[in-house]
Amino acid sequence: GAGRAAALDAAFERHGVHAHVLGPPSMPTFLFADPADEARFFDAAVQAGVLFFQDDAQCPSAAHTERHVEETVRALAPVLSALSRPDRPAAVSLETRARYAARRGIRS
Repeated sequence: GAGRAAALDAAFERHGVHAHVLGPPSMPTFLFADPADEARFFDAAVQAGVLFFQDDAQCPSAAHTERHVEETVRALAPVLSALSRPDRPAAVSLETRARYAARRGIRS
C-alpha cells in the first residue's frame, strides 16, 4: 500500500503536478490544488486506461505488484505531463485540505 501511494506522489512531484497523495496507504486520496486539474486528471486517466474513484479515497488491490504500479505510473505519464506546472508546492495548502474536508463532511 505505502509503495503505491509513494510512487504516485513521486510521479505528481516529478511531473510538477499540483497534487499530493495523502491518507492511509490502504486508502490514499489525491488532493489537487485546483479542482479543474482534478477533473482533468480523472478524465484523462480513464482515457489512458487507468480507473480511479473520483472524489473519493482509492482502494488499491493487494494483488497489485510493483510491476503493476510501474505500469500505472507509465500510463499516467502523458496525463501528468499535461497538468505540469513548474512551481508545485511542497505541501498541501490549508485551502485544499479544507475543500477536501468539506467534500467529505468533516468538520474541524
